[in-house]
Amino acid sequence: MLGLTRWALLVLLVLAAMLAVGAGAHSLWLRYNPFWDRSAEYTEVIALAATIHQRPLTDTEFARALALCEAGPFKSRSGGVSVVEEALKQNPNRGAQAVDALTRVSQAYDAELASDAARALRRIKKPMEAK
Repeated sequence: MLGLTRWALLVLLVLAAMLAVGAGAHSLWLRYNPFWDRSAEYTEVIALAATIHQRPLTDTEFARALALCEAGPFKSRSGGVSVVEEALKQNPNRGAQAVDALTRVSQAYDAELASDAARALRRIKKPMEAK
């Protein structure tokens, strides 16, 4: 009986170690993925960034930019934050939606992304508080 318990404990420890290594590798892959520029999210962020310099974003496009702030590789999330900030310069009435999304992004586990979002959040809130 005691031998079986030791084996079960050993198997559980090995599984926990494998899970921890897998989670760490996944986190590193999200941050340092060498193929980030080929991701669908990044391609979409680039398309939205090009659109915003030609015309204001529609409500659907703005909602998608907010969603991109929280999805995909680091570069696409960071780009989403920039697109949202630029869109608010053209249409400040969307500020409340952006504040909610960027507040969630500013609590991200990635320190650089959280810093970018917090900085954008401060710039967005400044004109809203002046009103």
